Amino acid sequence: MQLHLKQDHVGLSSIDIDAAVDWYTSVLDFTVERRFEAGGMTFAFLVNDNVKLELMHTARENVQPEVTDVHASLTHERLHHLCVAVDDVDAAVEELRSRGVNLVGGPFDVPPINQRIAFITDNARNVIEITSPGTGPNKNDA
Repeated sequence: MQLHLKQDHVGLSSIDIDAAVDWYTSVLDFTVERRFEAGGMTFAFLVNDNVKLELMHTARENVQPEVTDVHASLTHERLHHLCVAVDDVDAAVEELRSRGVNLVGGPFDVPPINQRIAFITDNARNVIEITSPGTGPNKNDA
């Protein structure tokens, strides 16, 4: 039997869920799909088109180190990045810079996969890759 999988969501823990929700809604234009408490934790599901994030509040302070160089952030201690596809990486980077977001890598071309990519971090120092075109089944729609 082959398992047939499809992407559902990416879960990120957050010390300050209100700040995380604010960052993703104001900087990356996500909307809050639902927010709830369960098992003594607070959860927020955020969506932007077919991208879904689950933010989870954690009381434990496990702050990610600051990322200033995407290559230096390649360590085994962390989820390295989540990736979102956009129509135009350069235009998206310009818009993100106008929103106060700092680049930690790129934009640059990756010829073997015919993509242009850039890297930013969120307010909790999680790495986010911005790519065009995407690699999903509808990559021409990205």
